[in-house]
Amino acid sequence: SLRPPRADEVALVAEMGAQMLVEDLRFDPRLILRDRLRERVARRAAEGRVLVAEVDGEIAFRIELAERTTRGVQVGGTFVPPHLRGRGVATRAMRGLCRRLLDAVPRVTLHCNEANLPAVRCYEAAGFRRAAPFRLVST
Repeated sequence: SLRPPRADEVALVAEMGAQMLVEDLRFDPRLILRDRLRERVARRAAEGRVLVAEVDGEIAFRIELAERTTRGVQVGGTFVPPHLRGRGVATRAMRGLCRRLLDAVPRVTLHCNEANLPAVRCYEAAGFRRAAPFRLVST
């Protein structure tokens, strides 16, 4: 089941979020925001906006509730450590989270790098449908 990370887990969960950004966007926030990343995760965890799931006592999944309105919730920052990938951890966690969120809002959305085929398959298996593509533009 999903829960906010404990205080002693915040640094690890912040690191997982940074790893996700490096993998998906080739941007390493640790180069400029190391302490602020931990503070942000701690604050969002206290608000119930950063959640984790464990497998055998190890954090195996992390996600953030990015934005919430009466029309829906956008989730993001999904990450599974590489050595735990391919076991259905993210799919099960996403399904559980979406069931819980859809009790309160009509829609759950996310952005996904469409080149990340394992992530796309996970989200589709969890019930997401593809919509409009988006692009990131560097300036």
